[in-house]
Amino acid sequence: MINLFRKIRKRLISESKIGQFLIYSIGEIFLVVIGILFALGINNWNENRKLQKKEISTVENIIEEVEFNNAVLKAINNTDSLSIINNKKLLKILKDENSQYTDSMSYAFGYMLANKLFIIRKIIYENLKSNDFNVIRSDSIRTKLSFYYDGIYSYLENQQNQSKRYARNTFIVSIYKNFEQISLGRLVPNNYNKLKNDRDFKNAFSFYTHTVEASYNQNISYYVYLESFKQELDQYLSELKIREKNQHLFSWQ
Repeated sequence: MINLFRKIRKRLISESKIGQFLIYSIGEIFLVVIGILFALGINNWNENRKLQKKEISTVENIIEEVEFNNAVLKAINNTDSLSIINNKKLLKILKDENSQYTDSMSYAFGYMLANKLFIIRKIIYENLKSNDFNVIRSDSIRTKLSFYYDGIYSYLENQQNQSKRYARNTFIVSIYKNFEQISLGRLVPNNYNKLKNDRDFKNAFSFYTHTVEASYNQNISYYVYLESFKQELDQYLSELKIREKNQHLFSWQ
């Protein structure tokens, strides 16, 4: 193609066809410019495709991490719910002056401290913040990621866990003083009748149960928001994949 243009140029010059030569030169420059713009367009398209793939991969990883954290929170809610029911029954029994100790109660006493702490997984999120947060091109998604990780997740892992630890540590002193562990998950009171009249034990037990219940009620509300956010991430990922597919089809048309 270059040789052909060169031959045409030489012929026009040799035949002194200056006007035609000028028109030809302008046309040749135009073709070169079009070629450069086309090459730049292809390069930009390729770069955009790379960014899209990176964003899709990042969002997929974030979704996996959010799913894990939400599953952990759900499991904690289930455990706390059973613990609250168990502890309220025990507190009611302990308030009954006529209640008598039975062997089956050792399992209920052993379940008093069954609640768990919420420890989040945030490796993907922290890596994203440290490297290139803007790989996720949606301002709304970036803002919500910060709100959920640095806001809700952080609160659950820090302030709420701190309250649970304090109540647990206060209560566990009374447990060590009043119970004997006969096997894993089974606690037997040293003196059941004395335990029923131990105001300090019942206050610590009640405070602990109230703290777990307050955390549980908060977690139920937060879990709804967190699941809603996970669905929003799923929808955003679906849109990204559709966009990528459409661009791929357009490139072959």
